[in-house]
Amino acid sequence: MKMNVKKMDHVGTAALGPPSRAQLGSLSHPSVPVLFGGKKQKTAIHSRDALKPGKKYSGPAIITEYSATTVIPPGKRFHLDPASNLIVTIR
Repeated sequence: MKMNVKKMDHVGTAALGPPSRAQLGSLSHPSVPVLFGGKKQKTAIHSRDALKPGKKYSGPAIITEYSATTVIPPGKRFHLDPASNLIVTIR
């Protein structure tokens, strides 16, 4: 009996859309539209492992990791401190 099995070409957040392949050397981050205050905004998705300590990032963003997902609203800033703690500025 022959079975048709669809090959999955990616690993990551399941509900973001069709599978795609990461390209070596690619600097772009995937993004998805997310509703904030009833308005759809293009929102970057970051793997926490890929964030660089000391580098400043801006929302809107979604940060994924093995045990949590963190949503950063538009206009808020975040970074990893030297110990790799996620610091979100909410002022």
